[in-house]
Amino acid sequence: MMRFIRRCNKLHLNLDKQKYFAQSVRLLSTLNCSRTATKFNLHQHSSSRKNGTNSTQQLPTEADVVVIGGGSIGCSTTYHLAKYGAGKVVLLEKDKLTAGTTWHTAGLLWRAVPHEFEMKIVDDTRTLMTTILPQETDSETGWIQTGGLFTANDQTRLDSYKRMATLAKVFGIETHILSAAEIPQVHHLLDSSKYVGALYNPLDGTMDPTGACTSYTKAAAKYGAQVFEGCGVEGIDTRLDDFGIQRVSAVKTSRGSIKTGQVINCAGVWAPNISQMVHIAIPQVTYRHAYVVTEPIEGARHLPNVRDHDGSVYMKRQGDTLQVGGYEANPIFCKEVADDFAFGLYTLDWDVFGRHLAIACDAMPIIAKTGIRSTICGPESFTPDKQPLCGESPKVRGFFFASGFNSGGMMLGGGGGKQIALWALRGKPEIDMFPWDIRRFPSSLVTNKTWLTERSHETYSKHYCMSFPHDQPLAGRNMRKDALHQVLLDRGCFYEEKHGWERPAYFTDGPKAEVKKYDFYGAYDNKIHQDYQYKTLLNHEYSYRYPGPVHEAISKECVTCRTSCAVFNSSSLGKLVLEGPDATKAAKLLFSSDVTANPNCNTSTYTLMLNDKGGIESDLVVCKMDTGDHDFDYFMTVGGATTEYCKGHISDVLSTSGLNYNVKDRTEELATLSLQGPKSRAVLKELITGDVTKSLQFGHFALSNIVGINVGILRRSFVGELGYEVSCESQHAVKVYEAIMGVAKKHGGRDAGYRAMESLSIEAGFHHWGHSVRTDDSPLESRLLHLCNNDRHYHGSAAVAEMRGQRPKKSLAFFTVDDQVQLFGEEIIWRDGKVVGFTRNGVHAFNINKGVGMGYVDIPENDKSSVDDYILGGKYEIERNFVKHKANVYLNSPFDPKRRRVRGLFKST
Repeated sequence: MMRFIRRCNKLHLNLDKQKYFAQSVRLLSTLNCSRTATKFNLHQHSSSRKNGTNSTQQLPTEADVVVIGGGSIGCSTTYHLAKYGAGKVVLLEKDKLTAGTTWHTAGLLWRAVPHEFEMKIVDDTRTLMTTILPQETDSETGWIQTGGLFTANDQTRLDSYKRMATLAKVFGIETHILSAAEIPQVHHLLDSSKYVGALYNPLDGTMDPTGACTSYTKAAAKYGAQVFEGCGVEGIDTRLDDFGIQRVSAVKTSRGSIKTGQVINCAGVWAPNISQMVHIAIPQVTYRHAYVVTEPIEGARHLPNVRDHDGSVYMKRQGDTLQVGGYEANPIFCKEVADDFAFGLYTLDWDVFGRHLAIACDAMPIIAKTGIRSTICGPESFTPDKQPLCGESPKVRGFFFASGFNSGGMMLGGGGGKQIALWALRGKPEIDMFPWDIRRFPSSLVTNKTWLTERSHETYSKHYCMSFPHDQPLAGRNMRKDALHQVLLDRGCFYEEKHGWERPAYFTDGPKAEVKKYDFYGAYDNKIHQDYQYKTLLNHEYSYRYPGPVHEAISKECVTCRTSCAVFNSSSLGKLVLEGPDATKAAKLLFSSDVTANPNCNTSTYTLMLNDKGGIESDLVVCKMDTGDHDFDYFMTVGGATTEYCKGHISDVLSTSGLNYNVKDRTEELATLSLQGPKSRAVLKELITGDVTKSLQFGHFALSNIVGINVGILRRSFVGELGYEVSCESQHAVKVYEAIMGVAKKHGGRDAGYRAMESLSIEAGFHHWGHSVRTDDSPLESRLLHLCNNDRHYHGSAAVAEMRGQRPKKSLAFFTVDDQVQLFGEEIIWRDGKVVGFTRNGVHAFNINKGVGMGYVDIPENDKSSVDDYILGGKYEIERNFVKHKANVYLNSPFDPKRRRVRGLFKST
């Protein structure tokens, strides 16, 4: 068969070729297929006595936690809840364990994944399968260590593997980068001439769904959990507590009701149905997902599992046969899955699946000479960003999500179930889980069917694509546009999407880069867009090197901001107002700095919100505003992607306080322009009316007027420059922007986007929540203890008091690399020949012409020197893509470490 391989990030599926492949495959399967799966009855897969279920016993009337769904996630979560002492834990499965989608999963486990928190989760799963559960149950889990091989068609793909393999060293995960000539040494059936190299992990493997779930529930029963099969959930009751908060109160089942305050929705493709019982919509869809099993192949029994990412297929060893599956550009959408679809399958559509088998035959020619033994096509759930949906609902307390694992429920289930259990038991997982948190999505998009359909399709079809740091979706775009969108588009803006918002990434002098209606990459009879300028520019980002013209455009914006001034449209930043009679009391409880203390109103404070362990939930700017009719309001500016998350955290902290407050989201009502640079003061002086001196004091917010429009001006900077944020009602944004840019251009100013803002802010040593600070970082570790009062009570203050005077286990440091290489974050930090951490974020700092990274250095307990002396006393290297680069270390950013420029001081004294 002819070769048919595409790069995922330039996804294009020729459906005519696909039909040709499908015809060939149908002929192959007709001649050789000995059995085609349609419906399996696997009820005998394990007895209640062996797996700890209580199918015939009396249902309890009360429980501390009820888990719904007996698949990989539900069984793992139940086990961990019981083990960690959650009290009475009950798992409800409407049919038999694994009967939903778990039973037909491929069960693959790959330890090399793109991001560090996922590596930990996957490694936890493997440890459970290989060590913990066999010890606790005295039985095997069905784990088979096969090894895993990722093949690369080109150098960029191999670079992506090197990036993952480099990060894996931090966690002690063994990986090997192979040349094409070395591939036959680990897999003799692959046609290695098609590849430039591969990544090999000898400790990857395969999990047995039944064996794993049986082990989870057997161990869970040992810790007191009860598992009930044949017990469907028919409803969930809620109540309003004394503070007006809606909470879970009971679960109604086919065998009676259970009073409980916590429910964890692990129902897989049926999770939306369970969520609807408490009137909550979740962003999850279901597609048919398939694989086929070949007839026996000589020599297959000892081969590693293979992922051909560029072909979007995998080839799994299954005894002496191979299992072949993948992700196509035209998956079949399931509008609904029947409640009684237990151990059910769909008829395989060869017109859809055929391309996978064709590519597998090209990669491993022996498959073309082998028959198909069986086919498996079942439902799987997918999300708009390829990440699971987890965490507590901000609308109904005690209702937790744990679904949408994008066909990775087995691989992520062990470690994921552990974190979900801790989430329910302690209020927080032990690691930062924001990428999985249900609150990462704006509420306005969750119910938008167009957005959900388009984005879920794109993430499915690009499932095996490279994870480029600045890649952008083409689906589900233009859902949230601010008032300046068209004006900036006409001025050459290239937009990026964040939290649904279209926000400026950078500006170009070329043709207009408009995001067009999603074309589904040509699937479903859609025509692929031709001469698509946005996609042309996006292709420059598909590299782990400097992105050519994009790099040059960002450079111009950064240099102009440092030498003259730049105007950033920051309207997508979250703008929340804490108001009400008890707003001041609420502010005292929420923020680590006393934002209420200054007797002068209209003042701003950079502060933190913490969890009860002292972890950083948000870093934000809070302005104390005088309303004149009651107390004070507190205006919060938070990261645009964290708006819903911050609202949820505020509710977590204040929901049982009894305070009379309200949080109003004014993000869409107000536009914000950030004028930054040494000439920003001169620009504003030509524009504003009123008391100019008062308006321009540092940290002060003042009302003023620009071209007859009322504006608020806050002297603040996210980029380490003299700067101001100008806010107005959204309907006036265009006039205010045109006035500011008209004057700014006379001073040599220009438009700038978030890519420049990111570079400038990291260059200046400013934090980015979710990167340099997260929920699993403390103020002590991140050098932000000065933002935490030590003489009053606030949420997290007890943890802060305990950490004062302690030696941190890790500490933040800044690094520069003289070699001209692009840093992104998640590069290894070496100190004196030992791995001591990894960078959290990284950029090219254009004004010092070096790569700059921020990361945490592990601090040994037995070292007698101070933390700062220990950090400065070592010799450092930053390893990127298997290459070490000499690095310089700093306690503060080497660019303007005393923050003189923010204060308008540009000459050394």
